[in-house]
Amino acid sequence: MWRWIIAILLLVHGLGHWLGVMPVLGMAKDENWSDDSPLLWGMLTPRAMQAFAVVLWLLPMAGFVVSSFGVMGILLSLDLVRYLCVTSAFVSLLALTLFWHAFPSIVNKIGAAVFDVGVLAAIFAVP
Repeated sequence: MWRWIIAILLLVHGLGHWLGVMPVLGMAKDENWSDDSPLLWGMLTPRAMQAFAVVLWLLPMAGFVVSSFGVMGILLSLDLVRYLCVTSAFVSLLALTLFWHAFPSIVNKIGAAVFDVGVLAAIFAVP
């Protein structure tokens, strides 16, 4: 039962990273929802910033989705799932930090950050 719950949470969180890609594709309908990163201004061209944003959002998306299958014993062992979840959570937090406006509301932003920190806490708490 717990494996199903954890797998579903990882899957939904992973798919939620698509919200970060939507502004790059022009699918964002809110004026506060953008693919711009003030932290990267002057270091990357707008096109390079968009490409970097897509990579930063798709990596944890794939990582969490694959991890959800691994929790159920499909594709990966649980040891590899732990590594993949840690890596995905750190990349997700980096993407959220650099591209804060890629998510449409503060609820999405804080919820994603809390989930990522929760994943890290749960993995590092288990020996």
